[in-house]
Amino acid sequence: MRWRPGWVQPSLASPVSDAAAAYGRRLGTAATLLGLPGAWGWQEHVLAMLSDRVDGLPRYGTAAVLLCRQQGKTILMALVGIDRTSQGQVVAYTSHQRQKARQKWEELAAILETLAPGRYRVSRRTGGERITDRVTGGALLLVSPDDAGGRSDTLDTVLVDEAAHIDERFVRAVRASTLTRPDAQIVMISSGMTAVSVDVAAARDAAVEQLPAEHPGGFGVLEWSATTEIGHQGLDLDDEDLWASCIPTLGLAGGARVEAVREARASMPAEDFARELLTVATGSPSAPPISAAWWDQCAVAELPPVADLRHRVIAADTSPDQDHTAIVVAGLDGDGRLHAAMLASAAGDGWLWDELRRATREARVGEVIVDALSPAARIRDRAKNLGMLDVTVTGARYLAAACATTLSMVRSGDLAVVRDDELTSAALSALRRPVGDAGWAWGRRPEGSPICSLVALSLAAHHVASQMV
Repeated sequence: MRWRPGWVQPSLASPVSDAAAAYGRRLGTAATLLGLPGAWGWQEHVLAMLSDRVDGLPRYGTAAVLLCRQQGKTILMALVGIDRTSQGQVVAYTSHQRQKARQKWEELAAILETLAPGRYRVSRRTGGERITDRVTGGALLLVSPDDAGGRSDTLDTVLVDEAAHIDERFVRAVRASTLTRPDAQIVMISSGMTAVSVDVAAARDAAVEQLPAEHPGGFGVLEWSATTEIGHQGLDLDDEDLWASCIPTLGLAGGARVEAVREARASMPAEDFARELLTVATGSPSAPPISAAWWDQCAVAELPPVADLRHRVIAADTSPDQDHTAIVVAGLDGDGRLHAAMLASAAGDGWLWDELRRATREARVGEVIVDALSPAARIRDRAKNLGMLDVTVTGARYLAAACATTLSMVRSGDLAVVRDDELTSAALSALRRPVGDAGWAWGRRPEGSPICSLVALSLAAHHVASQMV
């Protein structure tokens, strides 16, 4: 139980699979040569995730590992590096600060040279740091953590240390460098997320959405954390049982010492202790997850005749302050593409009931979806009393799944949305906000425009998408 990741997405691969066992044996050899007691169980879980294949390709094209510091992550990356370079791959390594990245890269070089003396040629020229496998031609590069990182090479594997602090431009750049490699894999390792952890947050969200990843190139996340909530409020930071639940090597030979954690608790600010040692997120990424380019690819001029749409449904949402309300319709066209359009939007919510009755009659829709925490959910009681509408009130997990589904469909271009200024404004400004242990939902920027139209779109799109299975 100590080794089991606490949150998000356990890998489908068994840590005792043949591929994971082979990885584990190499890790055990590395650990022995370095004077360590052997492989940690958490490392075996990660190696199982990284070695998992579907049709010969990595199940997880992007893999994120969220874990506190001083748990043996450097040795893990060295193992991945030696395995991939021995296959002739080009592997890039970086961290959020180039100086620290250089120091860690030197550690990786030392480990590789210890494991196989004479096999590797090491170039330490600044800007051209490279460890080359003389046998296979594979290489482990140090790249800068910015938008120039990795651009000059075609990469097979990218190892990103302290990924929660990495510049999102770097990840965009290295993704471009891996496009021609069908078996490419980006591995992000970090402690707790902060307000700038855009790419780690995106991988985490995608992993929740895609559980389980049934096709190659998906997202996998293993997280050893005290909580999925933002911030440490409500946690007893002095609870040593809590420490043990998210510091997998705590108290074990060669692992994290309980005394050292006690000292850290006494000396570190609570927020830093929670993030660094309990892997608690101390902020929510502030970059909107939907880009203008993604949204533009979904834009269409008009909706097909509503009567021709299959599985059509209407969803409504009202902002928490009841200042704005929106109604959206969604359904599948004859080719199976999901279409959505705004039906009505206006200030307040006093008009919602009458407008829903009109919209459901005209669209011949029998069901209306609303979120339980939305003020719009009050229409359910009226619908029950009058028997005029079939209102389905959904919970937090449904909303989280709906937001993740919509983000995925927008990014893939599988959603067609009739152009609407309000919807566009909501889509391009909405942020992620945590929803307990359910995942995330759309959040509104302070003083930003209402996002109830995007929430309604997500509820409707997810309902229709679930009918496509």
